[in-house]
Amino acid sequence: MGLIRFRRFLSLFVAFDLLPLGASALITVGALDTPGSAFDAEVVGDLAYVADVSSGLRIIDVSNPTFPVEIGAFHALPWSEYHDVKLAGDLAYAAGRFSALSVIDFGPEYAQTITVDLDIKPGTDPNAVNPTARGILPVAILGSDTFDVTGVDATTLVFGPGEAAPLHLSGGHAEDVNDDGYTDWVSHYRIEEVEVAAGDAELCLIGETLDVVLGIGRESVYIGAGRDAMKTLKRAIENSAAEAAKTVPPVQISLSVGPLAKFVSVVGEEKDRPQAALVAELLANQSGGDRLNLVASSIPNGLKYRLEAESGLLRLLGRLAIQADTETAD
Repeated sequence: MGLIRFRRFLSLFVAFDLLPLGASALITVGALDTPGSAFDAEVVGDLAYVADVSSGLRIIDVSNPTFPVEIGAFHALPWSEYHDVKLAGDLAYAAGRFSALSVIDFGPEYAQTITVDLDIKPGTDPNAVNPTARGILPVAILGSDTFDVTGVDATTLVFGPGEAAPLHLSGGHAEDVNDDGYTDWVSHYRIEEVEVAAGDAELCLIGETLDVVLGIGRESVYIGAGRDAMKTLKRAIENSAAEAAKTVPPVQISLSVGPLAKFVSVVGEEKDRPQAALVAELLANQSGGDRLNLVASSIPNGLKYRLEAESGLLRLLGRLAIQADTETAD
């Protein structure tokens, strides 16, 4: 297969396979029917930015050219029309009839990578680490006007050559360590697990941000959150398209309580974090599953709901009830 290029055709965003020289036709690889008229497009990495005339600027994930998925949009004014789009750095420049030039920053969630500042042993200078020591090493991810640390999935953090995990289940705590007015994230690691060597000039902290992705179809709305949210959302849309004739309930929600509890223990209200961390820890050490399913079915003049919980979650609820009764008795 040759290189992939994208062209406009009425209201369709279309991906073509370029055949070798001498071939007489293009092969359509994939297409997405945009709400307006796809007039111009520019592709950077896995994202296509489409000037969709009366429907503004559309952002489409083209990592799978056979199945493009819209993940965002921008429309300055209801009467604005975008006919041209250009990308420079992290900014999109859109222009057209009845509208001024729009300069759009879609935020770090649309970037391929995010560069942030770290402070090893915050409050000390120099930031020296004794590789033979056996102790605890604090590391701060510094927040700024362009980076919100609450978007970091702290449970995915690993630090140093040894990829040491944070000591605490929550992944750390929020604190403004450099008094710049922005919240920072402080996590702690065992020095021996970091595996720092004498002469190391820098250390690397790796982690994931929490992704929330919205997919909109003609009759359905899909929402994905957490790790690999985009892949999960695309898989759900693809499965739905493959089973278009299948009858589905008007509402169907399925979630794992353990990861949700971990998330609350990191970014929730301060008073809720200890209980959320306890729930996450209990579920992690308990068999039986932690999935909660809510399914609605239609009845005359309304809906009927069915709530299902896996055995591990039911055991947890029982333990928490006993704990609450004990605390009340004390």
